[in-house]
Amino acid sequence: MGRILVSGCSRIMKTKLRDIAIYQAESPEQRERLFRFRYQVYVEEMGRSQRYADQERKRIEEPFDATAANFIAVAGDEIVGCVRWNSGLDTDFAEYVDLYDMRRAGPYFPHHCGTTTKLMVAPTYRRTALVVLLCRTLYAYGRSRGVLADFMDCNSHLEGQFARFGYRPYRSRVIHPEYGNVLPMLLVCTDLDHLAAVGSPLAIIESHHPRRPDVTAYFHNHFFNAHRINGYDPSNTFAHARRRSLSAFITR
Repeated sequence: MGRILVSGCSRIMKTKLRDIAIYQAESPEQRERLFRFRYQVYVEEMGRSQRYADQERKRIEEPFDATAANFIAVAGDEIVGCVRWNSGLDTDFAEYVDLYDMRRAGPYFPHHCGTTTKLMVAPTYRRTALVVLLCRTLYAYGRSRGVLADFMDCNSHLEGQFARFGYRPYRSRVIHPEYGNVLPMLLVCTDLDHLAAVGSPLAIIESHHPRRPDVTAYFHNHFFNAHRINGYDPSNTFAHARRRSLSAFITR
């Protein structure tokens, strides 16, 4: 996966990360452990209300999981992180189509669009580069499947961290049915200049893909430029992002 540089990394943290394996949760046993890990973080630790939480079995499995690529980070026999990605090749995106205004992607919707959700790490790994490893793994997988634009949303305290990966706001805040007031953000995979400018750990991966200035121009014209005209300047988020370390990333 290449060398990962994150400010504040200690020798102990690097040693800890060397013992982690990241792969898709595909077997019934792996998926069950994943769903239980989600419950531990979201319900037991954070106290979040979750529509699909099974309080009796202490697990969270959602309809999107049926068509998702769920990646887990495993240390020994313990899951310590996870992230979910859905592709327009496999899913209709359901409520996210309107929440993210995804139809604005025009000719690239839905087959070249994706959504990143359920990114979380265990408490003992929250100030390590584990989130970077998870996102790099997910990004490489998504690009192998032809994704050109990836959508996500987050609460205000995580906007800067996602901006460091290269995500940008493109519309006003919306109300998520589970997470309340959130900001939809978009990552244009082909915009290598932007990824490099914000120091994204995804830039090295994208540099190995063919340039697509037509794709980058389309999303600038239909998302970012239009958003700036409507009175929001995403550069404020970028400036904040440069001041934040990716190692401070906690959970969605």
